[in-house]
This record gives sequence, C-alpha cells and structure tokens, in this order.
Amino acid sequence: QRKERAYYDDADLVGGAQPKKVTTITMDAPTQRQFDLPTHARKARDPASHMDGKRKWGSKIEAALLSGYGLFGYVAPAYLGGGANLACTTLILVLSYMAKHGRTIGAKLHLQLDNTTAENKNSVVIGLVALLVQWGVFHEATIFFLPKGHTYNYLDQCFSRLIDAILAVVVETVSSMIEKTLVFLQKYDI
Repeated sequence: QRKERAYYDDADLVGGAQPKKVTTITMDAPTQRQFDLPTHARKARDPASHMDGKRKWGSKIEAALLSGYGLFGYVAPAYLGGGANLACTTLILVLSYMAKHGRTIGAKLHLQLDNTTAENKNSVVIGLVALLVQWGVFHEATIFFLPKGHTYNYLDQCFSRLIDAILAVVVETVSSMIEKTLVFLQKYDI
C-alpha cells in the first residue's frame, strides 16, 4: 500500500510541476446520503418533526482534483444515477475546461480513482480513457486505483470538512447546498 501511495504522490507532484509531461486528475465522490436535502443542523434536530424518516432530495456529488490547478465539483440529481456515466462526464468536463481556458494538457494522463467497480473500475471508464489515447488527446494513460480505505488524499480531506460543515447548518435546497459548498471549500480553490 505504501508503494502504491508513493506512486500516486509522485504523479500528483509531476502533474503540478510539469503539466506538459503529465495531467494528473484525482476523482472521487462522497457517499450520496450525506447530501440528501433538506438537512438540519445536528444540534437543531427535532425528532418530533419526523424529518429523518421522510424521503429527501438526493444529490450525487463528484469532485475532480487537477494537480497544480485546483478542485472541480459537480452536482447531479440522484435520479440520474451515478456510476460510470458520472465519472466519465466529470472527466470530459475537466478536460473541456482545460482546453477552453488554455490549460496545458500533458502527454500522459494519470487518472486516480477509488476502487469501486460500479463507478470507476469498469469497462466504460477504461474504454473512455482508451478512446482519449486513440484520439490523440494523450499519448498514453494510466488509471490507478488505490486500495479501499487507503486513499487518504486531498479530496478525502475536503469531503470530510465539507460533510462536517454541511451537517452543522440548515440546508433546504440544492442551490443553497451549492452556495454553502463553495463557501466551505473556498480555501481549497474550488
């Protein structure tokens, strides 16, 4: 696990310092139920209102960290589903943003994902990355999956702080969740 972590840390460092050489993108998604709306501050919960048992508006959050650049966050309604489509859409949106804003796309792609087969470790994501190489967007690509429970990356830290902050306030709408997310993660360059 330490060797795999060192490999990721090296790719992250090179992606930030030498963007022409490698584009390092780390993608992850927090657990969906942590962003079900409406939510009320933990301290202000009123069991008599029975909100905890009611059906809530579910949102799927996907984040991508572009080494040397910053954090991208995307919100999709849960009814659209997650899985490989959300992961692939996020990757394409980040690459499109880079192209639109003149950001250097490296010769190599290092894509860092967690080890979930439903969202990341599947033929759809692998096929998209292969297609990007076939199209000449990258000369080569690596998809790397750290073992479950051993990611401990920058995104995990952001999610942990974001979840704590969101659960400490009242959030009733998707737009207010996005506003609060931007405020809470402002120091991370989102």
